[in-house]
Amino acid sequence: AKTTKAVADDAAELKASVAKTKAMADEAAELKAQAAELKASVAKAKTRKAKAPTAKAKAPTAKAKAPTAKAATTKKTTTKKRRRAATKKTAAPEPEAEEMTSLVDEPPAEYDEEKYRAIYARLEAAPVEADADDAALMERNRSIYEALLAENEELQALVEEAESKARLAEERAVRVAGAPAAAAGGAPIAALQADDIVWPSPDDAVPFWEREECVEALATPPTASTPTEPDPNPVHIVHVTAEMAPLAKVGGLADVVTGLSRACSQRGHNVEVVLPFYECIPESAVSNLTHERSYGSYHRGSQIMVDAFVGEISGVRVLLLRPQNNFFKGEKVYGGGYDEREAYIFFCRAALELLRVSERHPDVIHMHEWHTCALALMYWDMYYDMGLNRSKIVLTIHNMDHTGEVKAEELDYSGLDGESYATVEKAVDERTIGHNPERMSLLKAGIVYSSAVTTVSPTYREETLGGGGGWLNKTLSEYSTKYHGVLNAIDTASWDPRSDMVLPTRFGSAAESGKALCQEYVRRGLGLDVPKAGKRVPIVVCVTRLVPQKGVHMIKHAAERCEAMGAQFVLLGSGHLAGEFEGLAAQMKAGGAGRCLLMYNEALAHFLYAAADVVLVPSMFEPCGLTQMVAQRYGAAPLVRRTGGLADTVIDVDSSPGAGTGFVFDGAGEGDIEECLGRAIRMYKDQPAMWEALANRCMAVDNSWARSAEQYVQLYRSA
Repeated sequence: AKTTKAVADDAAELKASVAKTKAMADEAAELKAQAAELKASVAKAKTRKAKAPTAKAKAPTAKAKAPTAKAATTKKTTTKKRRRAATKKTAAPEPEAEEMTSLVDEPPAEYDEEKYRAIYARLEAAPVEADADDAALMERNRSIYEALLAENEELQALVEEAESKARLAEERAVRVAGAPAAAAGGAPIAALQADDIVWPSPDDAVPFWEREECVEALATPPTASTPTEPDPNPVHIVHVTAEMAPLAKVGGLADVVTGLSRACSQRGHNVEVVLPFYECIPESAVSNLTHERSYGSYHRGSQIMVDAFVGEISGVRVLLLRPQNNFFKGEKVYGGGYDEREAYIFFCRAALELLRVSERHPDVIHMHEWHTCALALMYWDMYYDMGLNRSKIVLTIHNMDHTGEVKAEELDYSGLDGESYATVEKAVDERTIGHNPERMSLLKAGIVYSSAVTTVSPTYREETLGGGGGWLNKTLSEYSTKYHGVLNAIDTASWDPRSDMVLPTRFGSAAESGKALCQEYVRRGLGLDVPKAGKRVPIVVCVTRLVPQKGVHMIKHAAERCEAMGAQFVLLGSGHLAGEFEGLAAQMKAGGAGRCLLMYNEALAHFLYAAADVVLVPSMFEPCGLTQMVAQRYGAAPLVRRTGGLADTVIDVDSSPGAGTGFVFDGAGEGDIEECLGRAIRMYKDQPAMWEALANRCMAVDNSWARSAEQYVQLYRSA
């Protein structure tokens, strides 16, 4: 039997659930009301439009020949008043001129443009000498007519805008009403039919991925996909990171921080994320943003004031730090006009100082990548003796390719004794031994000074303990007992085709019409050819950073070969090698078989995953990779090179026909990826039933944070 407390807890939980459901229902009702109001505005706008002339052609240009009618124009009036402006007649006009003047000054409800133009033609043909007053009358009537045409175009635009808003509001109401059930594993949110979708065009003033509803959907925290049993012994975890999805995202690091934080929060743990308040993060995008405190943090011999804000991003509590200098200013997360190493070393101390002055004493401080590794040195050699001494320090290495090379004096700026770490045992980068000066590695220092170190897949751990660890291999081997491989996961609440509110419609299996509608939506919006009924043309997608690690030469070769192989190709990517694709992007834009979008946009990534049949991930090395997991979630087959986490998460369908979850190849040449891509395209075209089974197996793979989050919590406790 349950204890009284347990029963009370159950009752409280049910009460909270009812309140949340009621709130969602209220929101849906409000949205439906808004949709009704917008429909009413459409009807009103159409009524106004009926009273305006039809904008078919420009009025004829006034010429020297004009009727003998003389009139003095009234003073200048607004567009609306021009309809009612009176013309003062100074002489009796000819009948045609009087009829024309009446038509323009007071247009009837049913405007007869043909009659109007016929009058003009007769008047222009009349052999009558014009004087100044005649010319003034012609010019005045011409200007009034053009004003009426302009107003008519404005009314037409208002009608179209109101109709669009009404349809989007109705769709939003449907989405909100169905979201809780879909997120909890029920039926997908009611899929819209083709006639209900506001179809995009490449000529739209606002690209479809920047529409208001997409921005709103990304800013709305998703509902947990499955109920989670709370942990009876909650842990206080503080993540310190340079990235967090979706507002400060460059790569997979951002997704991992958000997904792991949310998964642990849902298990009842106290989770906070400390993040620089980059200038490119709009304050309006952070929920419940408030200023917590201002405090000073040491830098170069003085105190730099820092404003600390608290809020929520994607349902996770965040602490955003904004130093009162030029750090973290710029249009992007990285690449501002400041020294990044110096800025992130300062950020590490500012994060610890915030914990100290706010009297937070977390059980775990979880660092991510080289950006935050200086925190481990500061914790043990400065803050431990200042009372911040109850925390375990955990480091996750997301990518061994970035080690954070630093000079001793750059550590001095933060108050550390930089030279004291200039030993092989602590932080010296062995590659610089004998150089003047020798350099240190923040990542190496983080490995040495952490209580536990993780990387993002079991295979990548093994690779880095061998040759894949490069010069850090020796350090990792020395600390191998505290070095763990925990497979990354994806946030299955944010990445869920059953309830993804970014998409025009949703789907729960590859066979449902929602997938096909998403494909048509993307094709129309990007200007790709829409295949004729019955013709199978796969969409091959690549969402990536354009850097050497990602196998750029293979991506480019696949892009160039797709059309000849009977497929369409879409690249969404940014990075310092983006220039290599500029020529291809221009070439593709002229046709309907592919697009190279040299940028990154989170909403557009959702659209492309939903539309994709095949997603390319031909990495030279890949610690884990999230792209292949998201692809599977949306019913697309990942096509990957066998390395790191890609090897842990994708089973080749030709090697294991009944269990395959994608296509895998070895080698790193253009011919290797082309052969594998050929296998995928042939199966899609020639074996539709087998392809559908593959897509459904992909969607059934559990890539959620449930297992991985539990492994991290166990690690937090045992470190």
